[in-house]
Amino acid sequence: MHTKVSQLDKEAVDKEPRVEEGVYIWGLFLDGASWDHGRSVLVDQPPKQLFCEIPCMFVTALDKKEKDRAAKEQASYQCPVYTIPARTGLYFIFTADVASVDPEWKWILRGVALMCSTT
Repeated sequence: MHTKVSQLDKEAVDKEPRVEEGVYIWGLFLDGASWDHGRSVLVDQPPKQLFCEIPCMFVTALDKKEKDRAAKEQASYQCPVYTIPARTGLYFIFTADVASVDPEWKWILRGVALMCSTT
């Protein structure tokens, strides 16, 4: 599985032509980090902001060779996605590739994750 956070919001995706493979998902919130819309990368979380909504994410399947090539093009953080903020195996959905200019260990130590719901 390969994911890419786009710069499109839900209304813009609805106007786009249908894709043959993959889906756009929306309504995900970052916990522990924020999203820079201009550069499309993870950034530090502003003070007193618990969650940050991200734009639509494109999810598709890739061959291992294609996935390795995509990983070389852009550094990313393997971000866990949960249904709710209670981070247990019961609520885990999948792992998303989220673009970052910082090393992956920075986001791991901060406990950055994506949530489908903030409550």
